[in-house]
Amino acid sequence: MANLKANSTQPQNETLSEELKRFKDLNSQLSIRNLELVGKNSLLEEKNETLVKEAKDFREKLERLKKEIQDVWENHYAILESALKSGQRENL
Repeated sequence: MANLKANSTQPQNETLSEELKRFKDLNSQLSIRNLELVGKNSLLEEKNETLVKEAKDFREKLERLKKEIQDVWENHYAILESALKSGQRENL
């Protein structure tokens, strides 16, 4: 009877052992995939930080260029105004 009981639990033990092995394999695969995703996430975060910094630098450069252009136009108009005033004085 004890032999019969041992024989009936053996297939159950083998099934549980196979399921445990598959679970361990799956867990291992998921752990590897998680590490890959963490690595990719780190790279993406780094790239994002770089892009944010570049965007900020370009905005600052654009603002400087706008100011330079505004200064050039203001200087241009000041010169034209001075020339017009000078020409008007000569005509008097």
